[in-house]
Amino acid sequence: PELVAWLGRDRAERSLDLMYPTVRAFMEAGLRVPTPEYVAVRSRGPAYERALAEAMGEDAVIASPTLTLEGWTPEGPVPGLPGSSPPSEAFNTAVQNLAGIPAISVPAGRLPNGLPFGLQFTGPRFGDAMLLGLAAAWERARPWAPAAPGYASFAP
Repeated sequence: PELVAWLGRDRAERSLDLMYPTVRAFMEAGLRVPTPEYVAVRSRGPAYERALAEAMGEDAVIASPTLTLEGWTPEGPVPGLPGSSPPSEAFNTAVQNLAGIPAISVPAGRLPNGLPFGLQFTGPRFGDAMLLGLAAAWERARPWAPAAPGYASFAP
């Protein structure tokens, strides 16, 4: 629904054939959400933000995996799931996006299947600078290769 709202319902419907399959699946799911339902969900965002702000205080950080599923290759499909698109519940970023609070993802390691996985740090309201500092410290402590094994780097 966020992508549909951002693009506009008419433009989203006209552009479906131009979209990558995963994006198209998200867009089609968003198009199935009636506008009044979307508005009702968006109206709950401030309550989520207040609840998280109260729980976190001014300097707490929540660390969570970025995904709820084992990773998959860029070629797809998602292991153990029909189709090539991951379900929306595979991503642990919804609450942060809905509440409008700062979060940042960092590379964290490799899964047993060899694919990389990430951590998401969620910070308190207006904690953007703190999260950027945390991510920079994480990167210094755990440097990450510019490309996954078997893939070319984007370096110029």
